[in-house]
Amino acid sequence: MKIIIDNSGSMNENGKKEALQLWLLAFEQLTKNIDTQKWDLKGLKGEFEDALLLSDGHFTEEIQVKSSVAFGADANMIKLKEISSKVFDSAEIFQVLHFMKKVDAIKQ
Repeated sequence: MKIIIDNSGSMNENGKKEALQLWLLAFEQLTKNIDTQKWDLKGLKGEFEDALLLSDGHFTEEIQVKSSVAFGADANMIKLKEISSKVFDSAEIFQVLHFMKKVDAIKQ
């Protein structure tokens, strides 16, 4: 499972950094038997059809991903919906896990 993490400046505001860290900790515990790769969003470009993006949608990189998890009350949902086939709220961790497991199963 590939996870792309948005570390742009806006992710350091309004508790989003802390929320992201806690989300990742919980997700890692739920996926401890799944091989997970993490990439930094900065500088990425192109299509990542089997990747999950963790972001508030305030970034300049031009990418496409399978799904996104929106962080923060100010999340740019319009942008996240433009670059993702599915967008989840950060509270929907179990739905994210279920969706990404289906993506991985289809890929194999």
